[in-house]
Amino acid sequence: MKMSFEEIMNEIKKGLTHDVETDVEYLQEQSDKYKTHEFGREISRECTRMIYDLLPRDGEVEIVGLWDEYM
Repeated sequence: MKMSFEEIMNEIKKGLTHDVETDVEYLQEQSDKYKTHEFGREISRECTRMIYDLLPRDGEVEIVGLWDEYM
């Protein structure tokens, strides 16, 4: 049975550790893993949003090409 977008995202969220560096790397890996999936674009967007939410707000942070790569 095919997993829905919500089911895939729930599985991805289960893999989060609450360590920013680990989770950013993990979310990038998941985005790459699903990039050819039928929900690849949506998964990539949600992973990117989750990465953004993890990043500290007290300094400049650069995410080079992560968003544009899938647009």
